[in-house]
Amino acid sequence: MGESVLAFPKPRRHRDKIHLRFVAQQSCLICARQPCDAHHLRFAQPRGYGLKVSDEFTVPLCRGHHRELHRAANEPRWWATLGIDVVAVAHKLWAETHPLGSSVSAIDADVAAADAAAAAPRTMPKRARTAVATINDQTKPIPIARPPS
Repeated sequence: MGESVLAFPKPRRHRDKIHLRFVAQQSCLICARQPCDAHHLRFAQPRGYGLKVSDEFTVPLCRGHHRELHRAANEPRWWATLGIDVVAVAHKLWAETHPLGSSVSAIDADVAAADAAAAAPRTMPKRARTAVATINDQTKPIPIARPPS
């Protein structure tokens, strides 16, 4: 069955470098410092193996708060303790760079194609397999602790 026929369509993961730069130019939501990182709200979309949430769910955080947040075990609780509705902030920022709900266009199409290519099964060339095996063979073995007899 095609994804367009599903009752709950697969969420799109928009990629937009211009939007990420725009978010990074804003002040930190917590302390108003600059420069900032564009933090992706991990809880805003269903998780996928190796997939970041869409760029539409990004908010500006200074490096210190960004690191603190990544160390937190529960991101929604971390935001709740600060009393910030980050999803609303992310939507407001997205609306500033994408007025009238327009799509990301060419950038989104390029990233979608790259995501599809990354998800496609592929085989590793023999040369690469040999190089990996050689590198792995050169690592030191981990000693196994044996119980006293």
